[in-house]
Amino acid sequence: MNTARGASAMHLLHHLSQGQEAQSVEQISTRLGWSAVQVHARLIALQGRHWVASPGGNVWVVTDKGHAASAARSPVGPSGKHAKGRELRMRIWRALRCLVKASLDDLLPLVAVAEPSAHLRRGIQRYLRVLERAGYAQRYGTYGNYRWLLVQNTGPKAPTWGERGQQFCDHNTGQIFCPLKPRKEKTP
Repeated sequence: MNTARGASAMHLLHHLSQGQEAQSVEQISTRLGWSAVQVHARLIALQGRHWVASPGGNVWVVTDKGHAASAARSPVGPSGKHAKGRELRMRIWRALRCLVKASLDDLLPLVAVAEPSAHLRRGIQRYLRVLERAGYAQRYGTYGNYRWLLVQNTGPKAPTWGERGQQFCDHNTGQIFCPLKPRKEKTP
């Protein structure tokens, strides 16, 4: 199975486009051989583009835009020079909202559009640290085995930060935090 999230999301969209009836996460999971968490994370990504919808309960259908994207084989990944950072934050935020508790290794296959890299790993860690400093996520565990718990799930839009990490904006509530909590100092 290709673990690249974008390719997997498109595979899922094509799978759903073939049938006319609504399908549950469990049905999709069984047919594709993926875990329910993997299926749900990809459905959320597709829903963000308005390509799938959940008419009620735990069932999903492809929208007209989804059928058009499937026919055109539109990519799910970011587009444009400045979209990478925004898209990465959105993918991390959506995955963390789905999982609630996650390690870096849990998030990596759900966030990756292509083969996961060290650069992507650092980007995820950086965003998780910003969420932690803002009080949105709590880190626990031991060095090398950290997990993050989402403690403030304010909505679907990913919080952003700017001005060298000193201003944090939650687009769901409209709140702006300036400055963030200081980083913990290392003790010698």
